[in-house]
Amino acid sequence: MKNILILRKTKKRFWQLSICFLILFFTINAFADQCTNAFPNGANGIGNNSNLNITCGAKINGAGTSLPFVSVNSGSGCSGAQTCNTASCTATGASTSTFTPGTFQQSSGAGGNVTVNSGTTTIGNNNTITDYSNITVNSGATLNFSAASSGTTTYRMNTLSIAHGSTLNLPPGDYWINNFTSPGGTGVQTINVQGSGTVRLWFNNTVNPGATVNWNSSGSASQLLIYGYQNITFNSGSSVVNAILYAQGTATIEDTTAFTGAVTANQIVVHDTAVVTFDSTAVNNTNFGSTCPFSAASQFGVSAPSTGTNCQNMTVTVTAENSSGSTITNYTGAITLTTQNSTGTWVSTTGGGSFSGGSSGTATYQFVAGDHGVVSFQLSYPASGVSPMTVEAFQTNNNAIKGFSGPITFNPASLLVTDSAGSTSPFTDPETAATNFTMYLIASTSSCGTITSYTGAKTIRFYTSFVNPTSGTLNATINGTAIANSAGATHTTQTITFTNGVASVTAQYPDVGQLMLSVSDTATNGPSGQSGNFVVKPANFVINVPNYTVGSTCLAQAPPSAVIKAGNNFTVNVQPRNSLGNVTPNYGNETSPQGILLQSSSLTAPAGGRNGSNNTGVIGNGSTFTKVLSGGSNPFSTYPFFTGSTFSFDEVGCINLIASVGTGSYLGAGNVTSSTPIVTGRFIPDHFSAGGNTPIFTTGNISAGSSFTYLDQPFFYGTNPILTVTAQSSGGTTTQNYTGSFLKLTSSGFNPSYTSLYTPVNTGDVIPSLILSYTIPTPTFVDGGLGAPTYTFSAGSGLTIQRSATTPSPAFTADLQLKIATITDSDGVACTGVGCTSGGFAFGAPTLGNGIGFSGTGTGNGKQFFHGRIAMNDVAGSQLMPLSLPLQVQYYTSAGGFVINTLDSNSVITAASVLLTASSSPAGFATTSSLVPSSGQFQSGNNLNIQLSAPTATGGANPTGYFDVELNLSASGSNLPWLQYAWPYGSPGTFSDPRARCSFGVYQGNNRLIYESEIFQ
Repeated sequence: MKNILILRKTKKRFWQLSICFLILFFTINAFADQCTNAFPNGANGIGNNSNLNITCGAKINGAGTSLPFVSVNSGSGCSGAQTCNTASCTATGASTSTFTPGTFQQSSGAGGNVTVNSGTTTIGNNNTITDYSNITVNSGATLNFSAASSGTTTYRMNTLSIAHGSTLNLPPGDYWINNFTSPGGTGVQTINVQGSGTVRLWFNNTVNPGATVNWNSSGSASQLLIYGYQNITFNSGSSVVNAILYAQGTATIEDTTAFTGAVTANQIVVHDTAVVTFDSTAVNNTNFGSTCPFSAASQFGVSAPSTGTNCQNMTVTVTAENSSGSTITNYTGAITLTTQNSTGTWVSTTGGGSFSGGSSGTATYQFVAGDHGVVSFQLSYPASGVSPMTVEAFQTNNNAIKGFSGPITFNPASLLVTDSAGSTSPFTDPETAATNFTMYLIASTSSCGTITSYTGAKTIRFYTSFVNPTSGTLNATINGTAIANSAGATHTTQTITFTNGVASVTAQYPDVGQLMLSVSDTATNGPSGQSGNFVVKPANFVINVPNYTVGSTCLAQAPPSAVIKAGNNFTVNVQPRNSLGNVTPNYGNETSPQGILLQSSSLTAPAGGRNGSNNTGVIGNGSTFTKVLSGGSNPFSTYPFFTGSTFSFDEVGCINLIASVGTGSYLGAGNVTSSTPIVTGRFIPDHFSAGGNTPIFTTGNISAGSSFTYLDQPFFYGTNPILTVTAQSSGGTTTQNYTGSFLKLTSSGFNPSYTSLYTPVNTGDVIPSLILSYTIPTPTFVDGGLGAPTYTFSAGSGLTIQRSATTPSPAFTADLQLKIATITDSDGVACTGVGCTSGGFAFGAPTLGNGIGFSGTGTGNGKQFFHGRIAMNDVAGSQLMPLSLPLQVQYYTSAGGFVINTLDSNSVITAASVLLTASSSPAGFATTSSLVPSSGQFQSGNNLNIQLSAPTATGGANPTGYFDVELNLSASGSNLPWLQYAWPYGSPGTFSDPRARCSFGVYQGNNRLIYESEIFQ
């Protein structure tokens, strides 16, 4: 920095001489482009020794890396610095153009001193005082400069002093400042530009604020021109500068200053991390004031269309021209625009100068050099204005210099097609095919509203455009007359009468799809317009269900031709139609075909049933249709129609079948459902699945630690077999509607039977052929109401395994199976699902260990069967003592014949079953019998006796003789017929009760033997 300062001092005289030279040069060569040409890039040098000194960290973002300087010191302090865009700045070797405002204008001081200590103060008073001696704005204060009421705002002052935290608000104009200082304080100094246009600051002496100053930080760089007759420095804090800067001496930009616009000076220093960003647009749009004189215009060219639309912007272009009609590219004068009738609004401009528009048909504009003599404007002209009209443009300070456009005729912007007379929204209402609807035509402009002057009979052309589908075959009608269905088709016109800009028409379209209606007035430049895209949907879907349309009642539908198995495919045909009952051929041709969806709207039978497995009426493959255009079997009289053959319903009963739009809303315009449901069915189950519980037989004899059953002894169920039959669809879901009168599986027809396997307890034993005797009553039926009826089987009078009277059987275990041979209902629905075996079901299996279980445990496991009997032998004894007749329960073994059944502690003999028959003598021979123990219950097959008392006889005769004892084991006695036996004294091949003879007073053997009896162990 020290070396730079020395350089500035040594060069001072040289630059003073150069400035004098420049002033002389510009006085002679005053061309409009001299000002803008002085700023070709972000940083520009002037004079023979111009130099750019840019250090590492600083940057210039401009139009390239080669800058107009004699020399450049780029990136000092680091190597390879990207100081210009993405590379190091270089010098072209030559400086750029210069310009001068002429001699600095000194203040007369007539306004004296102005000091603003706090708050806000305004000076100028509409330009009555513009010269001041010293102006001071202290910290935190604000000073407003007022704009001149006419002409260019101009202020001159000897000293302008702004403290830290102060604010200046400047309207566009010239500010001649001899000295600029910045006394102490805190905060940022702010210099703002108020309004459009350019503020020009002319500094006679060096400017070095020594503080952070934001120069026009929120405005465009074109709004602030800073001209320094000597040096200008931005060297403190993070200043923001948006300006076009010209310094005859050195321009220094340091610290973190962000500079946008352009900088031109003899010496430019960019240090630290300062950034200069070039804004060429701002240069072109800067108003340099009287310092850059322009060529005078002789006239103005005004170009505009010959026709326009009320209240819609139209472009009007004004060109500054000389007398021969050539463009004056350096024109920077002010012009006034007018419609000549105080009507119309000038709303915007493409130029870079200051613009002032309004709604009274007049606007003003200040050309800038960047306009190059040509500017365009936007004019909005209301319906109330005179038509045709002509636009005039003249130079504001000399209305003799002017120009005119040609006549401009204004029409309504368009014919709106809406749904009501007061609407401005395009018609988009959804409609129904072949149903009349009303559309309104409104002559309108968006910002003007309805053009009420558009009244009377108008010749209007109508046509529709196919939006979706993109084509069609049927024509819409307007007021009953068919109209074209494309822009290129032959058109007819209709006379439509408008009243105050509004007319209504009756429209109809017999097909479906998304359309747009276009309308136009056939008169020259007549308005036109179009509706929005509106949708016409079908009115109805007609359904045909071959074979399965229910007649009188649902249950009258008899198999096989008139019933459908649940989940199985059936065929449905559907035709979309309009409100006149005609087919709508465009249905299904949409860009994304809308499709058809079949559903069951409700269940007609059974009452209270379920509408499908999910109770929502879903039809399987309900949207799988194919469009038939011609040929084949057609259930309707016209084509096209839709058909499908893979539909299904997974419940039982009859349904109301309906069709609707497959997407749920036809092109977003809402759903359509068939008006007349088709009663379809009858649906029956596809098949049955079967399952059962685990039945248990009750073992015939259950004693502590043992359980078994005798041959011929009936046994019953402790847990009855319960067959559960589940009606199902083909998909395996339960058809819960299979109930009540729709349940066709009766309790008869199961054909149940038993199968048995007998396995000997002792290996090697041979089991003779034995008959399993049983009867199976009709099972008890329970509907249950959910498609899974149950059937409970019983043993009836019991099952018995019959013994042979000739061939006793050794002990064996029995494995029994109850097989339900046929599970088929009257509709022919069979058991083919889970649990089914050959169309039926089985409880248990006739294989070892897999039969129906028995309730007993312990020895015998409840499944063992014995061939049993009760045996007793003859006994004899003294007539003077009671006689005991032992009884035994026995069963047959291959090894030892009949042996005591030690497992039997269950059989009971009743006293009444003991039958006594006395011998024929002596007379009155009698005895009494009793059971010991009196309970008559065997213990381990033994330990039961019949006790006969000592006999008596009539008249005291010697009571000797015998008694024949018989046990009545039949149902009238002890009810143990299975313990009868084929005794030799019985009929051959039959079972009889056991017998024995008890003799009293009978002596045997040696005379010394007084009493003898047999004791069975």
